[in-house]
Amino acid sequence: MSAVSAGFWSLWWGDLLTSRFSVTPGEGYLEALQEENVEIVRTSIKEITSNSVVTSEGKAYPVDVIIAATGYDTSYTPAFKMTGRHGVDLGARWAKTGAEAYFTCAVPDMPNYFSKFPSITRDTSMLN
Repeated sequence: MSAVSAGFWSLWWGDLLTSRFSVTPGEGYLEALQEENVEIVRTSIKEITSNSVVTSEGKAYPVDVIIAATGYDTSYTPAFKMTGRHGVDLGARWAKTGAEAYFTCAVPDMPNYFSKFPSITRDTSMLN
């Protein structure tokens, strides 16, 4: 597989780059989405039939399986007080910003805290 092309990023991320969850999908994932037999469709779905998904533009895409990803609850805050470096209160921080962590696991100013729930955190690794 080749490296990820520059035009691919705008198609895949669109205007979602700053709010995208878990942007570390694994080696080869983004490259696989550029294969000749793959098409990224960002059009809304009008209808689902017994063997296809029909977009609002009327184009039918044959399917064997449909996986629905409905999003994540990012309102998580710790059940008990967690104080980190410089007196940072993790619950208070996440109440303001939402749960966020570098590569979905390492939390700023919390050197001994690592998240094991990547789906609750906004990955900040690509926002620097």
